[in-house]
Amino acid sequence: MLHVIGDSHSLCYTDVDDTTIHWLGAATAHNLWKKNKTIQEFLNSEDAFWFSFGEIDCRIQVYYQSMLTGVPEYVIINNTVACYTNYLFTLRDKADIAILAVPPQGFEENVYGYPYYASREHRQEITDDFNMKLESEAHRIGVNFVDIWYEKPDFRRSLWKYSYFKDDLCHIRNEIVKELVQKYKRRKNVG
Repeated sequence: MLHVIGDSHSLCYTDVDDTTIHWLGAATAHNLWKKNKTIQEFLNSEDAFWFSFGEIDCRIQVYYQSMLTGVPEYVIINNTVACYTNYLFTLRDKADIAILAVPPQGFEENVYGYPYYASREHRQEITDDFNMKLESEAHRIGVNFVDIWYEKPDFRRSLWKYSYFKDDLCHIRNEIVKELVQKYKRRKNVG
């Protein structure tokens, strides 16, 4: 059984066969450790657990905090990834865990009225940099990095088409996710 634990983007995996979704609300990669008691309730040694966090950090927090504080984006990315992977490191002996790459940025406008909100192109650049650091840290701590979103080996990725997103323009359509997971499993010879 595959479990996907995450923010609202985990709900995009609803149509994937033999998968249980654990939606933890609007949780961020930076503060995932605050959800530890909830996560501990469903971890087990028999199933696989994919963690899907970081989209909120990439869409909103990295740029917002950089503009607010003057701290360079790469520092905020590095700190966020460190918080996320340091927490996941504590779980790796309790369950078969993997880190999912952050999904591509959608077309959602600044619906929450943040005084600092990056363009879609810049949000994707932040996501690409975040994923590059996340993959490196996942390997460093001995946790699998699962990237269903892209087949290209580089981290400068083109923007996704409008038709791939749900009506909210932020989340990838469930049928696209299902197809990508099946393709990933075939490529990796997994279940």
